[in-house]
Amino acid sequence: DGSVVFTCMGFQFPDPAMVPPELKVNGKVSLPFRHVLGIYHPGEGGMYEQSRTAQEFVALGPDDKFCFSSPKISPSGTEFVAIVGNYEGSGLMRANNLVMMPFRPGGGNEAVTISKAGNISDPSWHPNGQSVLYVTRTDGKRAIFSVGRDQTGEKKISPEGSFRAPSYSPISK
Repeated sequence: DGSVVFTCMGFQFPDPAMVPPELKVNGKVSLPFRHVLGIYHPGEGGMYEQSRTAQEFVALGPDDKFCFSSPKISPSGTEFVAIVGNYEGSGLMRANNLVMMPFRPGGGNEAVTISKAGNISDPSWHPNGQSVLYVTRTDGKRAIFSVGRDQTGEKKISPEGSFRAPSYSPISK
């Protein structure tokens, strides 16, 4: 439907004048969240369409223990995978888990961990939506792994090396 999934690390208001009054207590700003995984609907919301907001939240990280990156929408468009980990500052995170969740507001409440490999990066869906590729770094080397969307069959499919950004062929069966 043209919707986009996005992440925001280390949220802060870009302009102090934008802070809603209810978030100011004794002159100090209380942030509504620190990190967010959300859905953006281009061209919606705002003053032209009040029925649907332009941004909807899937999951919120109230502190630096839960940060999100690399969301990838499944071929069916009904769910997505994302990396979850600890925020380390300056836009960096320690990627601990690969999770799958419904592609809808509040979907983070139904997140399922499909890999706890640690140092995960570059997730990519199989065209049939039944498995996900990702890279795991170990001792300075990066290998490609695959795991089923049902958390089964996790396996290393490449030798150790310097692999990045794996993806299945679009005609994979």
